[in-house]
Amino acid sequence: MKRLLLILAVLLVPTLAHAQTITGITLQAMTGGTPVGTPSVTVLTAWTCNQPAPVTPSGTVLNPRTISVPDPILNPTGLLTGPWCVLKDNGTNGPISKLPFGSAIDTMVASFVNSVGASPSSPGSNPFSEPGTSPNAPTAIVLTP
Repeated sequence: MKRLLLILAVLLVPTLAHAQTITGITLQAMTGGTPVGTPSVTVLTAWTCNQPAPVTPSGTVLNPRTISVPDPILNPTGLLTGPWCVLKDNGTNGPISKLPFGSAIDTMVASFVNSVGASPSSPGSNPFSEPGTSPNAPTAIVLTP
């Protein structure tokens, strides 16, 4: 019996050591396979997880504000139909809105982060561009002497 317990303990130790909790997600914008700007690291609690899988839009998305990745807890194999995590970029200091306007960005990659480090990067996202938008017209103009 002691021998069986010792064998089980030896076999289970690598499994327990491998099961690190995902604590964050790193996002990196890419153009032509080259990183653009500084990677953005967000804590996992900033994401809304266990959401339905998104529908990937066709063509280049202009000024996107929603980022989706497979749920690292409920969908660890990254099934396209499984639960996903969603992050809304608020348009002022989110991972997409921090990028310079007019940049010719092609894709974004993600990696999961735990206490040991970061995973390898995901394949690139669908294409997007952050051209910005023109301001609204002034509501009035007055000339005085």
